[in-house]
Amino acid sequence: MIVFKKYINSEFGLEAIIAEGDDKLAYRVMFWDTDADAMVHQILTESNERAEKYALDFVGENFEMEAVA
Repeated sequence: MIVFKKYINSEFGLEAIIAEGDDKLAYRVMFWDTDADAMVHQILTESNERAEKYALDFVGENFEMEAVA
């Protein structure tokens, strides 16, 4: 799986990872609780804009973005 971006909120221990999707939907957003080291949710979507909206809604305002691919 190719990871495109990571959004990290260290203050709250949250991370959203945007990666390649499956054969029907292009993008996968994985939501992580880094304090618990567990994925709490995953969404597949058709557009990069929607994937970024989901990621930003999850991590909140004080985040760092890491472009991976």
